[in-house]
Amino acid sequence: MVSSANPAGAGQPVTFTATVTPQVPGVVDFFDLTSRIDLGTATLDSNGKASVTAQFNTVGTHSILVQYLSNPPFAPSAVQVDEVVTANVPALSAAALALLALALAALGILRS
Repeated sequence: MVSSANPAGAGQPVTFTATVTPQVPGVVDFFDLTSRIDLGTATLDSNGKASVTAQFNTVGTHSILVQYLSNPPFAPSAVQVDEVVTANVPALSAAALALLALALAALGILRS
């Protein structure tokens, strides 16, 4: 199972992709054990891949349980991975940085 972003910022979309080999029919379920939220179920494609996209609003480590829900005669399987979610720090615009520099210069903290 792979994550499109790990770590990810809070609120950032993250796509989880599971690959089942050999290529068999069935579905894969993605579950956040930390928040106890089902992230979704996806049908395996012709390449044995299934994906879901989720967003996390809670900062910290989220344990993601990925389960292949089998069709007989194939056995079910599962894997657990950790997704780290960090706080988003807003970027300052060029104008805000210029105002900050002017304010620091006026206070004598920053010399031009």
